[in-house]
Amino acid sequence: MPYSSAPNINIFLSYASEDQAIADAIADMIRKGFYDKFDITMMSEFPVGINWRSKIDDSIVVTDIMIAIATGRLKPGHSFTGYEVGSFMMSKRLNPNMRVGSNLPRRMIPFATLDRTPSTVNDFEGIDIDPQSLHTVRFDPSDTVAEVRNLSTDGSDTATRAVVKLLNDIQDLVNDVFPGSATTHSESQDRIDFFNALARELCEQLFADISNREMSVSIPKSKLIIRVQPTTLSSQDILGTAIIQTQGPCLDSFGLLQENQTLDWKGFLKLATADGIPYSWNEAFRSLLSLSGTSEFVENNTILSFDGKKAFRIFIARVTTLFSGVREYQIYVIPLLKSKDDGDPHTTALLRALQVSLGYRFMFLEPGSSFSPTLMRGTQLADFQSTVSKMQNALNMLLQAADDGGLSNPGMVVSLLGVDGIEQVYASWDAEKKKLNDSVNKVLAGPPDEGVKAGFITVLNAFCEQTRELNKRYTASVMSKLQSYISSGN
Repeated sequence: MPYSSAPNINIFLSYASEDQAIADAIADMIRKGFYDKFDITMMSEFPVGINWRSKIDDSIVVTDIMIAIATGRLKPGHSFTGYEVGSFMMSKRLNPNMRVGSNLPRRMIPFATLDRTPSTVNDFEGIDIDPQSLHTVRFDPSDTVAEVRNLSTDGSDTATRAVVKLLNDIQDLVNDVFPGSATTHSESQDRIDFFNALARELCEQLFADISNREMSVSIPKSKLIIRVQPTTLSSQDILGTAIIQTQGPCLDSFGLLQENQTLDWKGFLKLATADGIPYSWNEAFRSLLSLSGTSEFVENNTILSFDGKKAFRIFIARVTTLFSGVREYQIYVIPLLKSKDDGDPHTTALLRALQVSLGYRFMFLEPGSSFSPTLMRGTQLADFQSTVSKMQNALNMLLQAADDGGLSNPGMVVSLLGVDGIEQVYASWDAEKKKLNDSVNKVLAGPPDEGVKAGFITVLNAFCEQTRELNKRYTASVMSKLQSYISSGN
């Protein structure tokens, strides 16, 4: 430790907590090679319960040599390593020379254990380090057995040679600080053999540790990390101050060309371009987060893509609460699974058509339909906006299912509805759907009043009446063709 009264050289090992095993191995090597010349400071040996930052500052003030350890990966523990290196560089400006051997400059020795992937030492990003002072051990972690086999006993391999160079540099420092005790050991064959043996032992430990770490990480599915402030966790507006970080490919789901984007909640909702999608996203994610700590089933866990053309299911994979009170939700966004088609393509298409036509009837046209004008008229004003959003989402999902089943194909439409009047059918449907969407947007624009509610129900009633005969005609045609196909013995 740096408070020893012995006139030893003080070494401070700077490393991230993930690199503890590497730091222990280097400290063990130095103690074996120079057992009576160094006092080594490392965070793992600090007493429990002390102020770590204060202890680090006090230790760095009397540090003669800092060995900064890197593994070429940014990591959660990086901040302390950067803090320690920065503190030492500032301390050097105030006191440039060693405490022992006052005419010798204090030194920082970067030691990097890198596999073949990174071209830079990411741990030291933003820190000015002389490349000539960097001691680098490079190896292929995909074949550790071969790498260990290639390690030599004479220091002829690249990895061992890098560690031997570090040991020789430390030996030269010892000779400079303690010239009276300097011997020719560093030049003797025994000393060279000893350093080679220490270097080989260290490399074996480094390879074993690094080879068990992640080489690369890919996220093939869309993922969101939503961070919610503690002040909004129990409120209705749980997402008001949320920050969203995207991971993985989010082009199909949210229209983002680049991965790893960070947005506030309002910015995230602006990604949606189709009518009603921002509101439905807000409701779906709010419901998901609000019920994440309960065993209740989340009904509204399906969303449409930013353009309304694809359906996705969302679910929470992990919830983390930080000491600050901020809560992090890791949410996966996966394409809605489609059922496997086992039958003949013709009957399968007819089945899809029947599902869509009856689904539309069940949704709007029967007295007990969830979104019939009658039941919508009886919906409380406080629940009206949410109900209208669910209606639009359900209709969009149904139309998406129709597209997925090929029912929008002109040939399929003509086959079921005939050629006569087909242009009028298209025009009528487009016109009524536009009127309904415009009315939905008015409802979702802000808390509706009774006038907005009444106007919407009028439009919905006209939508249902204008499409009722079309739905009957479509359903009857599908059932007739299906019955004929089955009766023919196919």
